[in-house]
Amino acid sequence: MTRGSRIFVSPPSMLGLKPYFRYWKWFNRDERLSYRYTPAMISRLPKHYLDSLDPKTPSPVHYKTEQGKWKINPKTGERQKVQNIPLPFYPTREYDTGLWGGEGLIEGFRRKDDNKMKPKVKHMWRPRLIERQLYSEILDKTITTTVTARTLNLIDDAYGFDHYILKTPQEDLNSQLGMDLKRAMLIKLVRKDTDLYPNDPEKREMIYNKYKDYVIPEEEAEWVGLRLKMAIFKMQHEEYKPPVPLMEKYRRQLIADLKDRSKREKLSQEPAVFMPGAGGPQQLETKEEEGSWSSWLKPSKPKEAEAPQKTGDR
Repeated sequence: MTRGSRIFVSPPSMLGLKPYFRYWKWFNRDERLSYRYTPAMISRLPKHYLDSLDPKTPSPVHYKTEQGKWKINPKTGERQKVQNIPLPFYPTREYDTGLWGGEGLIEGFRRKDDNKMKPKVKHMWRPRLIERQLYSEILDKTITTTVTARTLNLIDDAYGFDHYILKTPQEDLNSQLGMDLKRAMLIKLVRKDTDLYPNDPEKREMIYNKYKDYVIPEEEAEWVGLRLKMAIFKMQHEEYKPPVPLMEKYRRQLIADLKDRSKREKLSQEPAVFMPGAGGPQQLETKEEEGSWSSWLKPSKPKEAEAPQKTGDR
């Protein structure tokens, strides 16, 4: 759509893609123009990837869930309905560069200087971030990133960094770095690359057996954690078939026909004639009528041989 001389791009909410774009307002004009995806284009994506785009409620981190449908207010004694509403996170790019364990920035209000007599002002609650080095057995690499104390506790509860990444769902990781690591680990497990611990095959086999419960088909592992834009590019790359020039097409057909000709000559031990466009090499008949399609293949007889022999003297 165009409005005047400027190009207008519909936001994701108008295209029905609002859950798939968390950082739409951060993209500049050129980046927004690249997000012109049609429903027909998105429908060609694999079903398992489309299912992963469905918004899911993450595990409660900054609030406690209440059981049941009703509760009693301890101050007034009134009956109230239980509402487990998750706290929304303030969007920031730093989520995707670290592993925060489900924590995030929370925007709200609080009394100024913690004084009940003063008015409420906006306040931002931030998690405490620390930089740590995390080792992955599957990738055999050490990753330096920002984490929280909750992330380290979750890694200990999962008995290892690889277990934490593989078993934590996407909505709880809330990190593009975490999803990229999960995709790399899953691909490594399903392919069983020999470049992992090349000098120690016993340890390599032990690692693959240790995490074999997380193995999924390679077709699904390659799509894990991809953003919608990267998934579209991957789909277009797989669907693209470069055009074959006619010269290349005919060259391949000629090579195939010549190979077939040589095979027939070996089997029949008779000379075969290559006829382009006639379905490959064909055998010549020993007796052919004059004017047939293969008469031009035989060399012309000398005139002396064609003349009838004279009998007797005249």
